[in-house]
Amino acid sequence: MSKKEKLINIFKQFLTKDSKIRREALTFKKKEGKLFEQNLKEIFDRNDIKYTYQPNGTQQFPDFILTDFTRKINIECKTSAKGNIVWNSGIAHKDMILLYASGHSESNDITFFLGKELMPNEEPREKIKNWAKIKNKNLGEEFDTTFMGDISKNWKFSLREVYTDKISNFLKNPKRSEWENEVIDFLSNLEIKNN
Repeated sequence: MSKKEKLINIFKQFLTKDSKIRREALTFKKKEGKLFEQNLKEIFDRNDIKYTYQPNGTQQFPDFILTDFTRKINIECKTSAKGNIVWNSGIAHKDMILLYASGHSESNDITFFLGKELMPNEEPREKIKNWAKIKNKNLGEEFDTTFMGDISKNWKFSLREVYTDKISNFLKNPKRSEWENEVIDFLSNLEIKNN
């Protein structure tokens, strides 16, 4: 089986209710230190899918870059018990695959989709980045003015961006199957690097 076939099989197994890969991926509990990303690393390793993990740090996009293919494949991983996705320091990228999992006992499930579904182009991202930069500057100046003296001498205000999707539950998304199939089609069109 080629690496492309293995990768497609992994994603198809995520959707197969009783598959071993799906069970392994969904066995995580943040409070116990068992992370979704660690499960994915083990699945990729076992299937000889090469990747770079968190190339830009723990809170920065992407979580994985798959490196076996001629096209860069960014994978972002998100988990939630409630169904909404919380984005730190930015929002979805159009050029990514998002793997979303809920480890909650009532909704133990996984789905995936292309980032273009939430971010069709880069224009909104640039607007948000500029808005946050201006807000950070203005609030920093207000902090310094309001807390002149000991506090502003020792502390600097910094705005931390956090965005929450308004889609209340990606697992119940009416376009879920369509979005999952788009990812499978995307993976089917990949070409393996000649090493």
